[in-house]
Amino acid sequence: MKKLVIISLLLCLAACQGANVWRKVMGFGCTDEKIEIKDKIGQCKCQDGSQCIWTDDKPIMGCPCQTPVKNPQQLTCVKQAQKFGCGTTKLECSSNFGQCTCPDNSQCVWAKDKEIMGCPCGSGKQPNFAQGARMASPNDPDNQPHPRRAKRTQKYEL
Repeated sequence: MKKLVIISLLLCLAACQGANVWRKVMGFGCTDEKIEIKDKIGQCKCQDGSQCIWTDDKPIMGCPCQTPVKNPQQLTCVKQAQKFGCGTTKLECSSNFGQCTCPDNSQCVWAKDKEIMGCPCGSGKQPNFAQGARMASPNDPDNQPHPRRAKRTQKYEL
């Protein structure tokens, strides 16, 4: 019984810590253009192009952003990370792609609102590269060997 209570407390603390990380990113006024969190150091790009860097719960440089985003609730990177159950040790987002390390140390990769691999965390989902792929026929010109150059037969004399 005690073990169950301790495990529940640890899970709650991990979830609360994750929620604090996401609130911090939103509170600093970060944009979706670039957000990186690796171990205990985080950084993001601000609306005016400057950077905000923090560690744990302390801002180091440029935080909060001078010109924060108008609606921090619209940060799709943070929304996706929360939705997919990302851990708080590694998160990388750009305007088009995002990836995170899950609590079980697996990877979750997404593009805007499409899951690419491992999302949601713990699902083990692998990418499906066969979607939209076509089989090349033997007569397809792209499937033919390249013609070889003719060998030189001329001899040079000195």
